[in-house]
Order: sequence, then C-alpha cells, then structure tokens
Amino acid sequence: MVDYIPGVSSECPYTVLFSSGLGRKKAITSWDLHSVDEWRKITKERNDGTLPLEPYQRISQAIFERWLKEHADANPMIDVRFGVKVESVSESDSGALTTVTDVDTGARKIISSKYVGACDGASSKVRTSLSIPLDGGPTPGFVLLVHFKSTDLSRIRKQGQFWHLFFLVGGHMGGALIAQNEIDTWTVHMFLPLDADPDKIDSHEAVYTVLGGLGEKYRITIDEILVRSTFRPNVAVARSYISPKGHAYLAGDSAHQNIPTGGYGMNMGIADAWDLGWKVCCPNLHFFSILSHTSISSIIRVWP
Repeated sequence: MVDYIPGVSSECPYTVLFSSGLGRKKAITSWDLHSVDEWRKITKERNDGTLPLEPYQRISQAIFERWLKEHADANPMIDVRFGVKVESVSESDSGALTTVTDVDTGARKIISSKYVGACDGASSKVRTSLSIPLDGGPTPGFVLLVHFKSTDLSRIRKQGQFWHLFFLVGGHMGGALIAQNEIDTWTVHMFLPLDADPDKIDSHEAVYTVLGGLGEKYRITIDEILVRSTFRPNVAVARSYISPKGHAYLAGDSAHQNIPTGGYGMNMGIADAWDLGWKVCCPNLHFFSILSHTSISSIIRVWP
C-alpha cells in the first residue's frame, strides 16, 4: 500500500489555452495558472494567512480512488462492501435505517446506524427516499467524451503545454482537450447537437475533429482508446443537505451537481466527505456511508 498519491509532477504548469484548432500556428490566448512549485514559493513568501497551507494538486480520479480503497481496506475500523445496492433510507428520532440488497444473491437486509452519509451520486437513493427536493437540473448540452492514450506530444503540444485546451468555434465552445497526467493520457470533450447520435461518431475521428477546431481534422497518433461515454450537463443543488430528523447528510453529487469538466464535482465531493467525516465520526457514533459507483453501491461502516 502506498502512503502517497502519485499526482501530476509539481513543476507542471496549469496553463489553459484557447484555440481555434491545432492546425493554426498559435493559440488565441492563454490563462496562465501557477504550478504547485510556484504556489509553494508564493505561499512561503506571503505567509500571512491569506493563502492555503498547501497548493492544489492535479490527480486522476482513477488513481485517487485506487489509493483511497487501499487505505480503507487496511483500516480495521472500516468495512468496505461491494456488490450491495441501497434500496432506501428512513430515519427515526434515534437514527437511520438503510435497506440494502446483495445484487448476486438478492438477499435483503436492514442496517441500523446513528448517521448516514449520502455519497451516492446525482440520482441519490438517500435524497429521494427522504424526499429532499432538488432545484435545477439538466442544462442544454450533449457531450461525447473520449479518454485515450497518446505520446504524440510534438503534435498535441504544438501550441504549448497545457492543462486544458479549449476550442472555440464561432465564439462558442466546441470542444476541449484535457491533459490527465502530462505524459500520455488525455480526454477529449466533443460538444454535440442535442439530437445527435454519438454511435455514428468514431472515437478516433472525434479526437481528430476536436483537435482541428471542429473544421479540418488534425490527426495525431492514438495509442489506445481507453473509454468513451456521453453526458448531458446538470447544474442542480439539494434544497437541504441534512435530512428532516438530522440523521442523514448529503455530500458530493447527491447534494450539488456540476458539469464534469475541470473535476469540480470530485473536488467538492472530497471536501464534503472530509468536512462531514470529522464532524460526525467521533468514537461514540456508528456512521454508515453510501458510496455510489454506477448502479452498484459500496458501503463503508465505521464502528465505535
């Protein structure tokens, strides 16, 4: 088990480029954000309490989740269960009852706890079970996401090294390329018409089209397509983050939803979990946290 998270190297800048296509000689403009090393230097020079103690750090969600699971598995106070589906949550004056089903056997049981942490995503069973309203919802947009590997850096970084590279078409956002690890892993977002059929778009061609600024295609060497998916952006917030009797707390996408670009949902979810954890997980409490991954829930229980 590693005791650190291997994120993006601290000297890498967080530059955001705006381009009309990599076929052009240079980007339209840039938004220059400090690297981790630069932020540490700034904080040391201005140690007056106005800046965070530690700078932000870029890391892939896949790497972070693997690291988190290793630590959860090694902690005897944590019981991690996969393949368990949460059906509903109810509460009384003294605690919460969570009904779960084993997806392999169909066996159903009810687990009693003092508190429930709802980290179960945008379609949260906890939030809907407790009839907590959600304000907002889908916004006009349809995006094809292609996650791929490529070491064709001379082509990809033709206009300079970047964290995000946004492609503007007629004054509007047409697509984006995100550097995941500054080495060989990238994600393309291709903005589509609302009624588009993404199945008719080849993953390689989607990458070439976005990098070309959605005009003439800009071809690079793609070593591997890792995954592709689509999403329709949601912007929403729960009307309350706490259940009526105070035994269930919403966190992450169950409480507030953003577009995936930039990792805002993951960042806010981690902050919510951290804040919630130290406030309720004292030695005398039985805390039950519901973590969602697609349709299957992982369940963590912290025993007193």
